[in-house]
Amino acid sequence: MPATAASFDAGIDKLDKLKNLTPLTDEEMKKLLPEQVEGLKRSAVELSNVVGKIASAKYEKQPDAAFVVNITDCAGEMGAGKYMMAYMAPVATEDSPPATAETANLTTQKKVDFAGQQAISRHDPVNNVYSLVFMHKDRLFVDVSGPAGTSLADVLAFATKLDSSL
Repeated sequence: MPATAASFDAGIDKLDKLKNLTPLTDEEMKKLLPEQVEGLKRSAVELSNVVGKIASAKYEKQPDAAFVVNITDCAGEMGAGKYMMAYMAPVATEDSPPATAETANLTTQKKVDFAGQQAISRHDPVNNVYSLVFMHKDRLFVDVSGPAGTSLADVLAFATKLDSSL
């Protein structure tokens, strides 16, 4: 079986397992976001149930410059759907081609190694924002965006500290 077919089958198995898990409670979601990362204090945690259970917070360098963290519990039907759309599909696609004059303002994405797995880095050239999405403990979908002007290396360093404290 080709590697892509095996990867797809593994992804479908993972999807089925996620659908059968019970989503975390609001309190459990709040506790996922540490009070501090890289010396930056967390803002109030916001909770949402739009596409699975989501906990969001900002870690501010300055009032207008913050790392934004969104963690989605991929358990249950809604969470498993988010896993499929936001992680499995992008990992299965090709990296964005190099920018040309016509595509210079389009957001690009590429796969990067992060914490022993494939993660997806994105760059929005219009706002000069890098972000990283990765899975934590095969259940939590983590999306980290840096403040405008922050390098991908800085986003990766912040995400590494965050990942180790989840």
